[in-house]
Amino acid sequence: MKRKLKKYIKETEEKLQNLKKEDIKKLKEEHLIKINIYQHERLVSLLISLFIGLFTIISFLLSAANQTFFVTTTILVVLLLFCLYNYFYLENGLKRLYNQYDKMV
Repeated sequence: MKRKLKKYIKETEEKLQNLKKEDIKKLKEEHLIKINIYQHERLVSLLISLFIGLFTIISFLLSAANQTFFVTTTILVVLLLFCLYNYFYLENGLKRLYNQYDKMV
C-alpha cells in the first residue's frame, strides 16, 4: 500500500501541473474516490494497531507473572511498531492527498 500511495501522489502532482481547467473536474472526482479508499485503509490500520496494542499490554502483564510470555510480548511489540509505522505513513499520505485536493478546488 505504501508504494501505491507514493506512486499515486507523484502521478497526481504531475497531472496537476499539466492539466487544463476542463480536466480538473474529472481528476477531482477520481481523487475523492482514492481519498475514500485510503481513508478506509487508514481506519483498518488503526483498528489493527489498537488490537495489537491491547494484546501487547495483556501479554506484558502476563509476562510479569510468568516468564513464558516474554517471547510473545517481544514479538507483539515488534509487530506493534510496524503497524504504527504503517498507520502514520497512511495518515501523512492522506494529509498530502487532502492538500492536493485543496489545490484542485
